[in-house]
Amino acid sequence: MKVPTREELDALPPEKRLELISQARVARHQVFTTAGLVLTVLLTAIGLYITQKTLVSTQQGQITDRYTKAVEQLGSDKREVRAAAVYALERVARDSARDRAAIRDVLAAFVREHDLPPTIKASEWIVNPDIDVDAALTVLARRPADPKDAPQLNLRVIRVPGMVFPPGARLGLANLELADLHGARLSHADLIGAHLIGAWLSNADLDEANLFHANVSGAKLRDARMSGVNLARGIMSSAVMDHVFLQEADLREADMWRTSLRGADLVLADLRKANLREVDLREARLGEANLEGVDLREARLEKASLLGVHLQGADLRGADLRGADLRGMKGVTAEVVRRTARTDASTLF
Repeated sequence: MKVPTREELDALPPEKRLELISQARVARHQVFTTAGLVLTVLLTAIGLYITQKTLVSTQQGQITDRYTKAVEQLGSDKREVRAAAVYALERVARDSARDRAAIRDVLAAFVREHDLPPTIKASEWIVNPDIDVDAALTVLARRPADPKDAPQLNLRVIRVPGMVFPPGARLGLANLELADLHGARLSHADLIGAHLIGAWLSNADLDEANLFHANVSGAKLRDARMSGVNLARGIMSSAVMDHVFLQEADLREADMWRTSLRGADLVLADLRKANLREVDLREARLGEANLEGVDLREARLEKASLLGVHLQGADLRGADLRGADLRGMKGVTAEVVRRTARTDASTLF
């Protein structure tokens, strides 16, 4: 809008001059009003930001106080106080994502410190862990998934026989080497990539557990229940798995070199391309199991039940099949088996 000169204003009629003056006043008023509103909004935003920062700082202070108090209580000489501290730390972890890794490691260290000491003999062991250790393992097993770059959960050499883990326990990639978990209940557990080298898992319940690519070399799994377990690409060399229940288990491409599976139940198990070289399968039951492409060189299969087993592409060189029942086998002929494996009159075709 063009601003009129003094001469142009003097030439205007009085009423027109008053109208222009009024418009100018309104315009100035709108400018001041707008500036006031902008300033008010700006001050409000600054106030909200400061309030938010103060609130976050207060909350973080409260979380730090709760964390410190709970950690101090972990050192109590009373088990019930220590158990309460464990659950307090779980609540802190739920409220503070940045403290979860530290809390996880604190609880793992607590378990390693308070499990059964080596001085206690097996005959003196209790059936289940103490309530504080039980609480810590329960919280660890149901924690949110760790970030991809998180360090390994260290539960190495813990002794917690009979531990009842919550369904679907999250123990993937955990270091459980030489851990005593005999009689433990780990059904449906996530043990993907877990390190269970030399662990004791006899009589444990691992039904439907996921042990994909887990390492159980040298582990003791005698009489364990592992129905429907996923051990695909697992490493089980020299493990003791006598009389283990592995019906419908997924053992594809598993390395089971020199593993003892004497009397094991592998009915309907999937063992395609697995390494069963020098494995002990005496008296084992493998009805309808899929052994396509399996390496069975020098394996011991005396008196094993192999009814309806799939053997296409299997390497049977040196396998001992004396007394084995191969009736209904698929993918290979009796002549080929006799030519490559060790059989006798008691071998059934």
